[in-house]
Amino acid sequence: MIRKVYIVIVVLAQCAIFFSAISAQPTPAIDTAQLNIITFTPLKAVQENSSLPAEFAQAEKGIKQVIERIKQKYAIDTHVLVSNAKTKKQTLVRVHRGVPSAEKQYDTKTIFIYSPGLLVGPLGTMGVTRTRSDGFNKDINITISNGVGAFLVYRYMRFGLLNGTTVTFDYPTDARQLLNGGQRADVVYLKAVYDEVVRNNPQANIVFVGDCKGGTTILNVLTHPEFAQHLTQVKGAIIESPPLSFKHMASAIANGYLGGFPGTAATIHGVFRLFMPSYKDDPQEHTVLNAQKEHIPTTLPLLIGHIHDEELIANEDMVSLVKKLRSTGNPNVCFYECPRWVKDDVTNKEEKIRHARLGQVAEFQHVVNAFCQQHGFPCDELLVQQGKVLFEKLKMR
Repeated sequence: MIRKVYIVIVVLAQCAIFFSAISAQPTPAIDTAQLNIITFTPLKAVQENSSLPAEFAQAEKGIKQVIERIKQKYAIDTHVLVSNAKTKKQTLVRVHRGVPSAEKQYDTKTIFIYSPGLLVGPLGTMGVTRTRSDGFNKDINITISNGVGAFLVYRYMRFGLLNGTTVTFDYPTDARQLLNGGQRADVVYLKAVYDEVVRNNPQANIVFVGDCKGGTTILNVLTHPEFAQHLTQVKGAIIESPPLSFKHMASAIANGYLGGFPGTAATIHGVFRLFMPSYKDDPQEHTVLNAQKEHIPTTLPLLIGHIHDEELIANEDMVSLVKKLRSTGNPNVCFYECPRWVKDDVTNKEEKIRHARLGQVAEFQHVVNAFCQQHGFPCDELLVQQGKVLFEKLKMR
């Protein structure tokens, strides 16, 4: 009870701090040069205990230096060593600014586009910074719209979840005044990145990947009446923990943290609207849940990942989402639900899985790779073998 009262006090205190919030700013004109578009391309991998080739020894350890160059707006074209968090497999990855080019020597037949979630939240450390570790450095300082996408892609690669050329970027809308939770402003940015990738790689198959509001944005662009028909090169999507709207999130927080007392959901939703003036609380605002049936993919492979009873997304919301996505008869919608507590297969200890942290779960790693193998996307064959049986069961859920 004390914890619940404390949370209410914190929310109200933050509300007071930001009470004088300025009015919403219009969506800025799209200039992709300002989005910190970064490409990661795995070049070569060696197993644990293998002798490392010379180019591995010269590669940067971890993502810290890349993040610093992003913040300083410096040129980036380097090699980074990615060490799998569990198998210890070492992968040499080229990291550079901008989208890949079809003329490059490395494979761009399939390109993943990672739509990042909100790593630096409006209330997290006052919405300014978040300190993270990359497996080599424990003091990486992440700031809003400065390397969030790059950090999350590196993290996914460490868990064996992205095994091919991957493009990511930063949403300018991560800033509190522009935050809209996957609504139109975010959709426009994601579409702009897609257009630039396709313009430079006209034959590539695109796979969207995203977590949290980045996943919400993917769902909204795929079903948007204005944009859906212009995404012809999208061949699949992997989406983790997507909140369907701030209103849905407010209800989940009220029920999960505040016991579902009458009025708490509406109060939290009101706080969201106050903090985030660009968020549109309008029934006419497009979301995947109000999408018309003719705009919902009928065959597109979709993998939805969810943590049961997590703090920000209600279980019934994910059930409604999957039902909506399957309403067209799409046989390629796969739903993976992870228990809140999972035994780590390395430490053998029970660990609480928090929002948008599914990547660390071994089962999810297996399922993602089995999904990719099933649909012809780059994958880790070892993880595929471990996930095939479970993946087949999930398709039937």
